[in-house]
This record gives sequence, C-alpha cells and structure tokens, in this order.
Amino acid sequence: MQNLRLAFSPCPNDTFIFDGLVNRRFDHPFSAEVEFHDVEVLNQMAEESTADVIKVSIAQVPAVSAQYQVLSCGAALGFGCGPLLVTRAGFPHADLDIETLVYIPGERTTANLLLSTFYPQLKRKESCLFSDVGERIMAHPGTCGLLIHEKRFTYNKDGLVKLSDLGALWESRFGMPVPLGCILIRRSLDHKTKVAFQESLRHSVEMALANPDISSGFVAAHANDMDPVVQRSHIELYVNRYSIDLGEEGKSAIRQLYRVGISSGILSLPTEPLFLDDETLKS
Repeated sequence: MQNLRLAFSPCPNDTFIFDGLVNRRFDHPFSAEVEFHDVEVLNQMAEESTADVIKVSIAQVPAVSAQYQVLSCGAALGFGCGPLLVTRAGFPHADLDIETLVYIPGERTTANLLLSTFYPQLKRKESCLFSDVGERIMAHPGTCGLLIHEKRFTYNKDGLVKLSDLGALWESRFGMPVPLGCILIRRSLDHKTKVAFQESLRHSVEMALANPDISSGFVAAHANDMDPVVQRSHIELYVNRYSIDLGEEGKSAIRQLYRVGISSGILSLPTEPLFLDDETLKS
C-alpha cells in the first residue's frame, strides 16, 4: 500500500469528495496522511511542493505546473457558483474605484484573478481568511470584499449586499463554466500511481454522489458553518458532473482562464502536459 500526503480544505465540497477515499469506504491501494488548510494556505503549500496530492485554486496551477499535474476529477467548476463581490448596504456601485479597499481570500485565488479581470480598477486589496471577509467589511464602511465557499450562502443575514456576481460575468462573456478549484498530483510520482489515484478519487466522488448521507459526519466535523442546510447547499453547488470528470468542456474553461490571465500579465504560461489525462494519452 502506497502512502500519500493529501492536503485539501475543510470545506464541505472537499470533505464530501474525499470522504470515501480517506475513510476507506472502498478498497484502494493508498494510505493517506491528510491535512486540512484554507485555500490560500494550500496555494502556498503547492509552491513549496509539500504534498503529493493537493487542492488549489485553478488560478494557481500555472505557478506550480512544473511540480504538479491536474487531475480530471475532484474539481470545482460550474455555472452559478462564482465569487460574489459584496459590501454593506448603502454603498453605491458607482463608488467602486481605484480608492476602494477590497478584502480578498488570497492573492493566488481564482476569485482574485476574476476580480482583476472584471474590475481592473480595484487595486487596493487586502488578503484575509475567507470566513473573515464579511466581518472586515462590516467593521470598515466603504469597503467591499469577495465571498467564496459557505459565506456565499449567508451574506444577506450578515448585513451584506451583493454588488456583482463574478461567475455570472464570466459566464456572460465566455459562455463557459467558471473554473474555481482543482486537485493536483505530484508530477514526479510514477505514472501508474497517478492514474490509480485519479481513478480512486473519481470513485470516491461517484460514491459520495450516490450515497450523500454517508459522508455527512465527516463533512460536519470540518465545516466552517455548522448549519446542515448550508453544508448541503455548498455541496450541491460545487460538486457536479465536472467533479466526476472535467471533460473537454471543463478543460476548455480552465484553458480560457489561463488565456485571460496571461493576456493581462497576471499568469505565466503553464508547463505541459497540464492535465494528467494528456500525459496518459501520450503514454
């Protein structure tokens, strides 16, 4: 049995996806050392190449593509699931200018790349934990921020109002699912190991979707928001057919994100083959 170091977020979509594999609800050839971290911490860990398998923001992949490849399963892509730009009630949209301070869930996140794409004038940014964005906005009138994960479902009751849905802007411009996060595997691992892990993770996703109640305890034990309704809404929004397999549509959306980032000078050109499937086809 091969031991792998796994790192992913405690968010419901990730724990839901990894539950079957990590908790050995089916036979597979891996033992797992698991770490749970915030998305921006994971992005930084990928730069340091400290895990064998790691969840990252898709915008971070080009920076670490020499060390990692993208798995075709476990990803967070879709329609109607993009980051939300929010503020306190009474802050007019017209005031979004170069002086506006924006709280972001990390410089390396896809949310920040989308913000730079659709609101290039918003250059005053301050990173904080995703769950603290709303509190920062409420404590500092005249600011705004990007909401991701569970906070996307609870901002109204927190006294915030939506200024813009960055996912909707992406969908309107490109007609593609918005690519948010993906699972990477260490490029230097044996090819058979990488393929076997990808198939094991895919089976874990399929098992979770077929038997959603099985993972509920694991999900609840790590969720930021303990409301079961919020946890379920989170999973239903971020775990979908692209989580089972990116397919050409999902891969095209990721490539489009990179084209956008490269053309604006934010991202660098990824190392090829970017996707593990591309390497498999060549082998």
